[in-house]
Amino acid sequence: MAAATAKQFLRQFLLVHPVSAITANLAMYLSELSLMEMELFLQYRPSVVAASAYCLANYTVSRSLWPSALQSFTNYNLAEFEECLIDLHKFYKKAENLPQQAIRDKYKSSK
Repeated sequence: MAAATAKQFLRQFLLVHPVSAITANLAMYLSELSLMEMELFLQYRPSVVAASAYCLANYTVSRSLWPSALQSFTNYNLAEFEECLIDLHKFYKKAENLPQQAIRDKYKSSK
C-alpha cells in the first residue's frame, strides 16, 4: 500500500468543500509545486501540505481562508498548518523565477 500524497488529500478536501475551477486548479498547482522543494515540504504531513495549498488558493482567488466544513473534516485549524502555509506562499511567490517551469506550464496551458 502506497503512502497518501498531498494531491490525494486535496482531492478529498475539494469533494468536502467544492470551490471554483480556478481555485481548484491553483490548489493542485500549489500541491505539485511543493514537490519541487522536497527538503522543505517533507517536514510536513501530506495532509498539511494539502490544507495549505487549499487555503492559499482559496484566499488568492476568493479572499476566503479555511472553511469550517474542512476544519471539521480534518480537525485542523489554521494555526496548525500556518507554518507550512507561509512556506508554501513564499515558494509560490518565487516559482515564476525558477529554472524548472514544467509544472507552471502544465497549469498555464488551456485544456
